[in-house]
Amino acid sequence: MNWQPIETAPKDGTTVMLWNGPKARYKIVTGRYHKSFGWQSSPGAWPCSPKAWAPMPDEPEGIQG
Repeated sequence: MNWQPIETAPKDGTTVMLWNGPKARYKIVTGRYHKSFGWQSSPGAWPCSPKAWAPMPDEPEGIQG
């Protein structure tokens, strides 16, 4: 994963991977930035304070689900 400072994360609603630190209740989640609420790990979730972000990985090829 190519982690980057949270200050450089896209704030246009793009889904990204968020990292909240080694002692957090969660470490890696998907999230979006909302102008009114800040970073959220899912719609309606409490805002979170991630430390870093990374682009979403590509979907696996050849796997059907």
